[in-house]
Amino acid sequence: MVIDVGIIGTAAVLALMSLTCWTLIIRQWFALRWIQRNIDALGTALVASPNLAALSQAFSNRDQEACKRILDAAQGLESPGGTYRQLEESSRRDIALRKVLRSLDQLMSRGLGLLASIASTAPFVGLFGTVWGIFGALSEIAQVSEASIQAVAQPMGEALLMTAAGIAVALPAVLAYNRFSRQRKDLANDLWILAEDIRQISNSAGLPHPQGRSA
Repeated sequence: MVIDVGIIGTAAVLALMSLTCWTLIIRQWFALRWIQRNIDALGTALVASPNLAALSQAFSNRDQEACKRILDAAQGLESPGGTYRQLEESSRRDIALRKVLRSLDQLMSRGLGLLASIASTAPFVGLFGTVWGIFGALSEIAQVSEASIQAVAQPMGEALLMTAAGIAVALPAVLAYNRFSRQRKDLANDLWILAEDIRQISNSAGLPHPQGRSA
């Protein structure tokens, strides 16, 4: 039946959108929480450590952590090679630091565009299912000489349910997108502030690292 195909297809699309939405929400929550822990750890260590060497030692066993990557870049341990070697060491450290911050910002932004797309399109997908279902129900009614309220109530109800399902899918996507966008902006600002503090500390310490690893 036309109405069954339309409603089942719409329901399948909405279910896929909902699964994708919640997968992105969970992944993004863990990613932002990881960034926040790194910011807190690095901020605490900056206050507690007497010098840059002690600060680096505090994170020596956290190679994959954001705080360690920021420290390495600020000290020239991840400075770019190639043509960049013509620049002064301080400039190369700044470039490496910007590269790390950009990659962390991309991590925090990953999936936000898809969340926004789900939030904006899910209600229309549900509305499409409703229109399709109502059209199918009316087509069936037109084929019979008499139509009772019982005959049209079920297909009409199923069709209208699709609009509600579309809104139900879109609502968590909207809320998550708004919250994660604000949180990402705040965390990015905190990262830049910490990175600038470490950059100034590194420049003041006069740490040339010509033997640093090439990025």
